[in-house]
Amino acid sequence: MLTLSNHEIAGLIRGEELIRFPPVRRPTPVLEAFYTSLVKEITHMTGCAEKTEWNHYGSGYASFVDAWFYFPDGRARGALAGEHHHGIYVLLSRLSCFYVVGQGEKTWQQNSGSSYMPHLDSVDSVEHAALLLLECQIDLFLNASGLKRLHGAELELTISGEHKVPTILAGASFSQFDALFFWED
Repeated sequence: MLTLSNHEIAGLIRGEELIRFPPVRRPTPVLEAFYTSLVKEITHMTGCAEKTEWNHYGSGYASFVDAWFYFPDGRARGALAGEHHHGIYVLLSRLSCFYVVGQGEKTWQQNSGSSYMPHLDSVDSVEHAALLLLECQIDLFLNASGLKRLHGAELELTISGEHKVPTILAGASFSQFDALFFWED
């Protein structure tokens, strides 16, 4: 079970790497190149497509890269008009060796679109039958690449009230998920 110390939580909130666990520990351009190669390999290996958010959702700072994988052939298509797909999201931590997985939807048309926003309640939420094998393939590949998956039960522990996580992805109380995977807009 993951239990972050107050010192580790404070460091993560300041954007410092979590070094108690074997960290990815690469300068940002090298880390993003590593993650880029992982994302490309997953799409090649599984035949899925991806939409990855590398640029902190266009503003602020995200402590993670949000990679979303889906089947463009419609195996997990939603009911809305235009492109509407259920897919697997993977949050790849910029500050540690950890990642989380969940199910999220995206829609897009010529001039509009919408997307899930990752949060603790959606971690480990993959239910769509067409996505279960994809989740397994992604998980096995990322583990073999040296990353470690965290699960919702490990991340729900509430952190001390002295910590204010600069995130728009959480409610009033903050959890270990918020300390590891936050977006400050």
